[in-house]
Amino acid sequence: MVSEEFRDYLEKLFKAMENSTEFIEHVSNLHQEPHNVNISLLSHEVREKLNQIKFETRNYFVDLLASKRNSGKDTSVQIPSDLAKALDIGNTTNFSAIDIEEIMKMLRDRQNAIDREEVLLLNEIEVMKVLERWESHLNDSAAERQKAQAEFEAEKKLHSKSGKFHEPGSRAQEREQWQKGDNLPDSDFNPRIFFLMHDLNSDGVWDSEEVEAMLSAEVDQVDEDSPEKQQEYLLEMRQKVFELIDKDHDGVISYEEHMNHINSPEGMDDDGWLPEEDDLDDMGPIPSQKDLTHLAAKIKTLDEIDPGSRMVQNLRDRLSRLEHNLNPTKP
Repeated sequence: MVSEEFRDYLEKLFKAMENSTEFIEHVSNLHQEPHNVNISLLSHEVREKLNQIKFETRNYFVDLLASKRNSGKDTSVQIPSDLAKALDIGNTTNFSAIDIEEIMKMLRDRQNAIDREEVLLLNEIEVMKVLERWESHLNDSAAERQKAQAEFEAEKKLHSKSGKFHEPGSRAQEREQWQKGDNLPDSDFNPRIFFLMHDLNSDGVWDSEEVEAMLSAEVDQVDEDSPEKQQEYLLEMRQKVFELIDKDHDGVISYEEHMNHINSPEGMDDDGWLPEEDDLDDMGPIPSQKDLTHLAAKIKTLDEIDPGSRMVQNLRDRLSRLEHNLNPTKP
């Protein structure tokens, strides 16, 4: 999470720059000029205000640290790591182009970390649902288990949705979004207009939310009764779009990047798309040995991603108890 102190610092900076429309537009188009912030587009008055904000924020914490040292008291003073990195404590107090570049990089890195954490949480929830399904039928008779399996298969068939997924970011995927998501005639499909339509705030780029919005027709193929799966697939599709199109890795997709990709052989191609993980929702109410082994491997992977997680440990313990109850004579 972004610390409250860093958020306050950003709000002060944005407030100082809010009327500097030329500079804001320039920063929004940094995909065309990576790591080349032209801070001279800001007026002298605004730059002085930014210098003052950085100076006052930096000195507040420097004074706190000095006060602690001078008092001799065992009083803890901690500077949030994100704010310390943005301020570059111990370095110049002038606000420069490097400050803007560093803050933008930090915010992109933070978004990537949030995505990873969200995917991890969704995977943990999926595993938990499978365990709950198995545990609820642990004491069933043979007849009850057979009935539960039949009901599960019928329910799965009822909620199954047709169709393969198109390659995210391909011309075929955009065309399907144009037809099914935007309700426009297929014959009118135009990649240029499609980009402009889905540039919801008209800033010349697609951000992560705008990319997610233009994937809605694909996500609609996922069973609406599985919101975790819908969200997980959406995140994976969005990451695929950025992997294919965001060539300068600046966290947004420019009009030029979009048009270059959509008119390339890669953009014209549509080999379909499959989610990265096996679908745990296909596991029925009565686990086979193969199911148990697969879920154990899944939990092990989660543990490697998030070592020491109490949630993952709880899932491991529940699976162990379940296996023991299924095979009480097994050591």
